Amino acid sequence: MYRAYSEKTEKKQDRTKAMRAETQNIVDEIRQAITLLRRHL
Repeated sequence: MYRAYSEKTEKKQDRTKAMRAETQNIVDEIRQAITLLRRHL
């Protein structure tokens, strides 16, 4: 039972890490877009 719980928890943590990484990529892209916009204004 502990092992099943542990595996489920690990999968959830992996998904959370992946979501955070994806969110960080989006934030970085937005920052880059804002920088480019500022240069052209």
